[in-house]
Amino acid sequence: MDELSNEKKKKYKKIRLIIQIIAIAIVLAGIIYLTVKLFPIVMKVQQDEEYRNAVINKIKGYGSFSWALILLAQVIQTVLAIIPAGPIVMISGMLYNPFVSVLLCVLGQTIGAVVVFYLVKGLGVRFIALMIDPEVIKNSKFLRNETKTGVLMFGYYLIPALPKDIIAFIAPFTKIKIRTFIIINLIARIPMTIVSVVMGSSLINGSYVLAIVLAALSTLLALLCFIFNNKIVLIIDKIAKKEELCLIKLNKDYQNEFNEMMQEWLSFENVNDNYTPYAIFKNDYLDFDNYLNNLEVKESSDGLVKDSVYFLYDITRKIFLGAVNIRHELNDYLYNYGGHIGNGIRPSERGKGYGNKIIEFALKECKKLGIKRVLLTCNKDNIPSKKAIIKNGGILENEIIKDGKTIERYWIDNK
Repeated sequence: MDELSNEKKKKYKKIRLIIQIIAIAIVLAGIIYLTVKLFPIVMKVQQDEEYRNAVINKIKGYGSFSWALILLAQVIQTVLAIIPAGPIVMISGMLYNPFVSVLLCVLGQTIGAVVVFYLVKGLGVRFIALMIDPEVIKNSKFLRNETKTGVLMFGYYLIPALPKDIIAFIAPFTKIKIRTFIIINLIARIPMTIVSVVMGSSLINGSYVLAIVLAALSTLLALLCFIFNNKIVLIIDKIAKKEELCLIKLNKDYQNEFNEMMQEWLSFENVNDNYTPYAIFKNDYLDFDNYLNNLEVKESSDGLVKDSVYFLYDITRKIFLGAVNIRHELNDYLYNYGGHIGNGIRPSERGKGYGNKIIEFALKECKKLGIKRVLLTCNKDNIPSKKAIIKNGGILENEIIKDGKTIERYWIDNK
């Protein structure tokens, strides 16, 4: 997303504030007018069946024009974003049967979302700045996690009290396709729309108890969602982060993705002090042909043992997450300090459980090699590595001091 200068940010903030004030004023004026004008009618409709039938017949007499007004109101509400959708949905519930009301409202909200989608695509950040703060878009979870953007959006639409219309401003900056975006809008908005429509219908029919119960339940649900917002978002994120992962051998087809990972890794830490794993840093990766030819030790000799090097690859995002070096046998040094498996995760992907996953995959490769007891080691103060080893069945045998650091030795039964 393009950045605005501080001067332009202030300018658009003022314009946005003016638009919001005008929009809110119009909405408030409309609500006051409609309250004064319609309240006596609503009361009479509830109490006088003959009058209620007359009003319904009159509305039906407008035909598709009345439907168009509700549809247009929903589109405008979605585009302006700051106008709440609830009142429009409830009014439609008062005017039409529930099926028609839900259909009109969801269709209007979806059309409005599509309009916003293409306006943002065409006008970019300048259009966004007129409606909402661009920083809201920049910090959105949808942009930080594009693995399953649709899952995140669907979840947000379902949860009460979370802003819905803002999603249409964010969607154009993700990889989601317009067709998928439309389907999500059409389906995920239905549950809460049904609740609001039924509330409106209950009010017009004088069923205050049902309306009060629905309002109370919606308020309670919204309150719970607000209180447990972080936990709910984490659950949605976990669902969205179910990447397709695999171990692969490096070849020229993956050179660009590999270079991108190595550039990040080398700019983040001094690999001379952190061999994680040493095998992928021992040669110059920029000389790619030589790097590939010398990545693995083909035969044991001169203190080196035969090994295999794999990379953890995210198929969905098409990026390398880390690497693992599997030693086919142990020499004295590896028996005491190195172990069968040496692995590492690129800096930006740490803390997400990939260390556990890469060991899990590496153990399967060890089993193919006939390694029935696998040795893994880690520094005692490397808590994430220790947790990943233990989670995969590691049993601590002992600790060894090397260069002033305590190394823990774990064995995993890999039968």
